[in-house]
Amino acid sequence: MTSLRIIRSTSLLLILFVLVSTPAFCQITSQTGAVRMTVVDPQGASVSGAKVTVSSSLGTTTTKDTAGDGSVVFPLLDPGDYRVTVEREGFRRAVISPVAVKITEVTNLTVSLEVGEVSTEIVVSAGAVQTVNTTNATLGETLTGNVVENLPLSTRNFLFLLGNNAGTSATLPNATQAGFGLAVIFVAGQRGTFNNLVINGIDANNLGNNNFGNVPIPAPDSLEEFRVQTSLYDASQGKTSGGNINVLTKSGTSAYHGELYEFFRNDVLNANDFFRNKGGQPRPVLKQNQFGGNLGGPVPKLKETFWFVSYEGTRQRNGVAGAISSSMPMLGDRSQATLESAFCIPAGTIDPVALKLLNLPGQYGGFLVPSGPGTPQTVTATQCALPTFKNPNFALFNVSKSLQFQGDQFNANVDKNIGLHHKIIEKFFFANANTVDPLGGEGAGNLGSGQTTPVLNRLASLSWVYTVTPNLVNEARVGFNRITQQVLAVDPATVSQLGMTRFNSSVFPGIPLFTTNDIFPAFGGISTNNDQASVSNTYHFTDTTAWTHGKHTVRGGFESP
Repeated sequence: MTSLRIIRSTSLLLILFVLVSTPAFCQITSQTGAVRMTVVDPQGASVSGAKVTVSSSLGTTTTKDTAGDGSVVFPLLDPGDYRVTVEREGFRRAVISPVAVKITEVTNLTVSLEVGEVSTEIVVSAGAVQTVNTTNATLGETLTGNVVENLPLSTRNFLFLLGNNAGTSATLPNATQAGFGLAVIFVAGQRGTFNNLVINGIDANNLGNNNFGNVPIPAPDSLEEFRVQTSLYDASQGKTSGGNINVLTKSGTSAYHGELYEFFRNDVLNANDFFRNKGGQPRPVLKQNQFGGNLGGPVPKLKETFWFVSYEGTRQRNGVAGAISSSMPMLGDRSQATLESAFCIPAGTIDPVALKLLNLPGQYGGFLVPSGPGTPQTVTATQCALPTFKNPNFALFNVSKSLQFQGDQFNANVDKNIGLHHKIIEKFFFANANTVDPLGGEGAGNLGSGQTTPVLNRLASLSWVYTVTPNLVNEARVGFNRITQQVLAVDPATVSQLGMTRFNSSVFPGIPLFTTNDIFPAFGGISTNNDQASVSNTYHFTDTTAWTHGKHTVRGGFESP
């Protein structure tokens, strides 16, 4: 019987309003960054009234004048490379390119102007960009998409890279995990469920348990960049005491770019497991293919419109994750006489329910309960009475049945510039995944009769950036995240087949899960964590306004949930 749990996120409205007299914390949101510049003359004195222009690769420009202390701030900028131009009468024009803006980070520049005509130009080296964060106390690290897609990841799950940051620790990645695997990250000593995942500015957490299981996992090749903030992030970031992970997928550019790829793993390239070697068992199947591509560029005949799409498919046959090795009793012909003589059971006393259970049909050599290989020996009552007696009728049992994983995902993103003041950004992520485990149904590592686990992810965001004036910028964003997950197991038998009775057998007719003191893993019916489903919906709305006045920046806004 399937029970349905529906989880809906309708959190109370959270009001956030921040007033800061210095620009350290007032320039970014969960999917934007900022540039803060100081312009000086050859003697290091501040240059006020200099005209500073920041231009993106998509053709958008913003121009401001430096304040009395030579500083200027450009808040709420989309991550990417920018060209910065500085002009002031009596000095040569300075050009800095590229200036990288990273998600949730403030890029600091110090530009020294040279005396001369404005009509002449100098190119300032990248050394003008300050690489050490001195504007705030936030600790964290940003990885760009080019870095992520070129790092070795056995399942291509970028979340495993979070454990490389300072102040974090993680469980060791298991290269034989099914599907994308489960990354468990501990930040600043907090639990692995105390992290916050934000994708394209939208809360992407799993409301059921808040770990990284079944959350949206875009392919590394579709990522623009992501950042892990480990502590002291500002008031607009995070909602838990662990790490804050901000992820941004790619957008289209002014030129067409695309790629095709395939990553594969195959058991012919692998060594066998130690225990399977010892038991004389062959190398289990492990075949994994991850293939896809992406393409982006300008939309023909639509000015200032850019698009990006990507697809990735995953196909995996995994006999390592679908393998069990354990010491099991030799059951022989499973007759009452054989079992009693082999396991110190007085003649005629074996429970008839146990006898029926051991003879139920199943997938382990034709039976539900597997037998260790070999023929059981008869043991005497005298042997059984010895305190040092060790029953010889146990042998190593190995089984491997290929777990099947299939996943398909795509991104569809559109950016539209409307004049000089408006920008619309739409991002949509779609993923379907399904795991079929022939040995599942009774919990990890147990002898089940089959389990299917479908997971569906849908995440969408729509942003509107309105540049009212060069010193007043507003960003509004709305989106949702939906995670649909099911755990569907096969009930191998009913209690009536064993002659058992149970008060709720009319509602739950399946046999129970059996555990013993001397046999591991468990066997029999499905576990209590099976045959269930959940749908979690998170609706997200946020609005942020940044106002710059001289050397001061004021930011205000609200967010729900």
